Amino acid sequence: MFFGAIGHFERVLLRTNADPKTLIIRLRHVLFMGITGLLTLAEVIGKMQKRGVWVLLCEPNNRILDKLRKAGLLVMLAPAACSPTFRDALTSFAPYQS
Repeated sequence: MFFGAIGHFERVLLRTNADPKTLIIRLRHVLFMGITGLLTLAEVIGKMQKRGVWVLLCEPNNRILDKLRKAGLLVMLAPAACSPTFRDALTSFAPYQS
């Protein structure tokens, strides 16, 4: 997984006056995720959560889902925050909206 765009993404968020309420990260095109990608994803999740942003993941293949689980990333997220489809991610976020 290439996380070269994460720095740019974070800079854009910092320039806005308000954080989004939620961030949905679609993983459908991610075929491989190494340790650097896992660590970067964990860092982004942590930073967003500290800013009060709900982070949801969706559409991981079984290989990526297993890596996320083994790396402990799913524990960082709210219950049901890793969904098989984008629509499921939107639905799972509904209880956390305020």
